[in-house]
Amino acid sequence: MVLLTTLDRSFREELRRVQEENRMPYITGFERDGMVKATCESVIEVLETRFEAIPGELSIRIQQIEDLAVLKRLLKQSITIASVEEFIQLLDEVRRPQGLPQASPQGE
Repeated sequence: MVLLTTLDRSFREELRRVQEENRMPYITGFERDGMVKATCESVIEVLETRFEAIPGELSIRIQQIEDLAVLKRLLKQSITIASVEEFIQLLDEVRRPQGLPQASPQGE
């Protein structure tokens, strides 16, 4: 019977480990919206700190993004990007649906 107890204990420990690895934190829509808003504000604040002023349209575009993963990526990029223009290009690439060509600025 000792073997069964040892196997049982080992099984329970392994099960607990797997459950912990697969546990995902649940956040409410309210919490998610707060995280999105805070991350938007952080992106804008970093850009304003680095480049003094940013175009109002850029702030609006950033605030329209609802994908938290995209916002986190933009936040990281905003810290190291060389110029506001480069950030706008990055934003165009992020916001453009996959597989669609980029529109020409002159309408060509």
